[in-house]
Amino acid sequence: MDPILTLGGYLMFVAAAAFIGAAVWAGFETALSYRAAHGLNVGVIRYGVTAIAAIVCTSATAIAGWTLI
Repeated sequence: MDPILTLGGYLMFVAAAAFIGAAVWAGFETALSYRAAHGLNVGVIRYGVTAIAAIVCTSATAIAGWTLI
């Protein structure tokens, strides 16, 4: 059981790093868009997609951990 939980911890670390990277990239796109006075753009939509993906990933991990216990 311990190796599975360790692997899950590593995968969650990689997923969290990916979500943080996506949020930073969305901020970069949003900043460029506002500088060019385009208003809302793909960066703002990417914020929402990143937030939803983080919630889904966390929920899946919680359910998986609950079923393993």
